[in-house]
Amino acid sequence: MSLTAGVLQSAGLISYRRGNISITDRPAPEDIACECYRAIHTEFERLRKG
Repeated sequence: MSLTAGVLQSAGLISYRRGNISITDRPAPEDIACECYRAIHTEFERLRKG
């Protein structure tokens, strides 16, 4: 397991087992991500709706 995956699992944000990652608290990682995530997500949604 990578250091990052270990930190996220310890924080209860993901479950990591045998190479499988499950996000257990989706809003939390989005809240701690940089503003880049929101900008990319917003642009993706804009383009998808076309």
